[in-house]
Amino acid sequence: MPQKDRPPRVVSVRVVQGQAFVGQTIRIDGRRFERCSFTDCVIEFGGAEIGSIAGCSLTRTGLAPVDAAETTLQQLALMYEDPGFREVIETMFDDVRGMFADEDAPSSSPVASFDA
Repeated sequence: MPQKDRPPRVVSVRVVQGQAFVGQTIRIDGRRFERCSFTDCVIEFGGAEIGSIAGCSLTRTGLAPVDAAETTLQQLALMYEDPGFREVIETMFDDVRGMFADEDAPSSSPVASFDA
């Protein structure tokens, strides 16, 4: 298992603030989106650099893994088919879900809101 205390790999982050995106494909790698709105968009993440969103609204917008991130998810899906790996992968997903569940994380404001 990877170490939980290892910081995410960040080379440099370009901050994008207060922009409205409509009907676009947006690559999140290496960018931090703050207080932006995404409508009918696809947000791609490739895994080359950490990207993030904070205080953004998303309407009919989805996530799409590409490049290394897509390969990683495909590998996990194949491993999940094997009952011997299923519990290991479930534990990893539980770790991901719990990464921000500690008392230091803000509980009143979501990182992003998703609308149908």
